[in-house]
Amino acid sequence: MERHRINVVAVVTILFVFNAAEVLGVDPDYYVSPNGNNAWNGEYPTSQGGDDGPKATIQEGINVAGSGSTGNYKIIHILNNDGQGCTYDVNSTILLDTYNYQEIIFYQNVVVKGGSWFDSVTYKPLFKIDSVHHIRFTGYDGATFRMTKRPGYTTYNGCHPIRLDGCSNVEILGLTLEKSRGDGIIVRSGPPENILIKDVDCNENCRNGITVYTVDGLTIENCTLRNTSGAVAGPCAGIKIEPYENFHVLNNIVMRDTTIRDNDGGEGHKQLGVSVYALVGDPEPVDMVFERVTVTDGPGIQVYGIYDNGPEGSIEFEDVTVESTHYCVDIRRKSYLKAGVSFEGCKFEETGVDHNPIEIHPENLVQPGDLNFIDCEVFDDIARPAIKFFKGSYDTLHEIHGDLYVIKNECVGPLVDWDGATLDNVDINVYSPGCCKSFNIKDSSGNSVALFDKLGNLYLKGEKEAGRTATTNDEFIFGDDLVIIDTTDGNMYTDGNVSEDQGTLNPQGDNNFIVKDASGSVTAYIDHSGDLFLKGWLYENSKPWTIE
Repeated sequence: MERHRINVVAVVTILFVFNAAEVLGVDPDYYVSPNGNNAWNGEYPTSQGGDDGPKATIQEGINVAGSGSTGNYKIIHILNNDGQGCTYDVNSTILLDTYNYQEIIFYQNVVVKGGSWFDSVTYKPLFKIDSVHHIRFTGYDGATFRMTKRPGYTTYNGCHPIRLDGCSNVEILGLTLEKSRGDGIIVRSGPPENILIKDVDCNENCRNGITVYTVDGLTIENCTLRNTSGAVAGPCAGIKIEPYENFHVLNNIVMRDTTIRDNDGGEGHKQLGVSVYALVGDPEPVDMVFERVTVTDGPGIQVYGIYDNGPEGSIEFEDVTVESTHYCVDIRRKSYLKAGVSFEGCKFEETGVDHNPIEIHPENLVQPGDLNFIDCEVFDDIARPAIKFFKGSYDTLHEIHGDLYVIKNECVGPLVDWDGATLDNVDINVYSPGCCKSFNIKDSSGNSVALFDKLGNLYLKGEKEAGRTATTNDEFIFGDDLVIIDTTDGNMYTDGNVSEDQGTLNPQGDNNFIVKDASGSVTAYIDHSGDLFLKGWLYENSKPWTIE
C-alpha cells in the first residue's frame, strides 16, 4: 500500500510540471513558431504530439488566445528559430479588432515581413489595431516589422507597419518599423486614446516615421525617427501631426527624449511638423508638449495653420535642440488669437545658409503672433537676423515675448528684422554676447542696469518711464535731467521720443550723447531734446548683465 501511494504522488507531481496551467485553472500563454502548425492548439512552444504545439501564423495566435481581462493579459509569444533570427512572411493584414487585453511578445531578431501582396494593394497595413483596448506589442533586441520599400518600389502606397483606429490603452514597445511605403505608425481615427510608443525605431519609411491625425492621449518616448524619404509631395517627416477634419482631436500629446534625424522633409515640410489648418470653426483645444527632442541633419521644426478661427490651447517645446539643419524653425500661418506656441530652454545650432534661424510667415491669412522664446539660444555666425518676420498684407505683429541669446563669433548685422511691421506688445529681448557692450551703466554692486551694444541696441533692466527730476540713485544723467537712468531699478526716465531700427545715424548740432562702435560708426545717440535714436532696438525688462 505504501508503495502504491508513493507512485500516485509522483504522477501528480509530473502533471503539475508538464501542464500546470491546465491543472491549476490558469490561462495558458500562447505560442507562434516558424515550426508551428495552425492545426495545433497554440498552448505549447514546441510540438508535444497530437494537437499540442505552437501556431504557425500570428493571426492564428491572436485568434486562439482570445480576450484577457483586467490585470490578466493573454500573452502571445512570437518565437524565433531556436534562439536564432527568423522571418514571418505575411501577405494580408493582421487584424486586432476583436479581442482585448492581449500582449504580443516578438522574440529576439524576429522579422515580420510584408510580402509581395503589399506591392499590389494600397492603404493596407501590416498590423491594424481597430476598436479594441489594452493591447501591448513588445519587441526588443532586433524585433522588426519590415515592409516592401526597395528599389523599384519606393513610392507611397499607404501600407504602414502599424495602424491605429478607435483603440485605447495601446503600447508599442521596442520595435523597429522599417521600409514601408507609408508611415511607420499611423494614429488615424476614433480618436485612439492613451497610446504609448516607447523605444521604437522608425527607419526608412516613405511618408513619415509617425503620423497623427487624431488622438486623445499619446506619449512618444525614447524613440528614433529617421531616414524618411520617397513620398513625392512629402511630408517625409520624422513625425507629422496633421488632422484633416475639424472634429479631430489633438489632446495630451507628449513627445520626450526622442531623436529625429536624416528625414527628407520634401516640398517645404520639416522633420518635426505640426499642421492644424483643418481645425477651424469650433475645434477642440490642442495640447502638445515636446521635451528634450533633438532634430538634426535635415529640415527642422514647422508649426503651420493656426488660423484666426482655429483651436485654443498650447504647443510647447522644452529643451529641444535643432542642429545641422537647412531650415531651423518655421512658424507659418500662426494667429495670435488662438493656440499659443512657446519654446523654452531650446537651442538652435548650425541652422544653414538659406533661411533665418527663426522665421514667421503669416502668408496674408492670419493676424500673426503669440510666440514665446524663453531663455533660448541661437548659434549663428552668418550676418543675418536671428528672427525674421515676413509681414505681407498684415502690418502688425502681436505678442512676441521672452529672452533669446544669439551667439556669434563676431558682431554682424541686426539681431531681429520685423519687416517694418507695427509691433503690438512685442517685448522679446534678443541678446548677443558676441555683440558686446559699447557703453555700460552699472549699479553700486557692479551689475549692469543699462547697456548699449555694438549693434545699436539698448538693454534696460527696467523700463522707459516719463521724465522726472534726478535723485541720488541716478548714475547716468544727460543734460538738464533730459534723460536719467536709475541704477536701483534700471528704469530710464525721459520725455523724449525713442526712434528704433534706424539706418545711418547723423547727429545734428552740439551737446549730443553719442555711442560709436569700434570703427567709429554711430550706433546710438541722445540729442539735446532728450530724443533717443538707435540703429537697433530698445529692450525693456531685459538682462544686460548677461552680455557684458
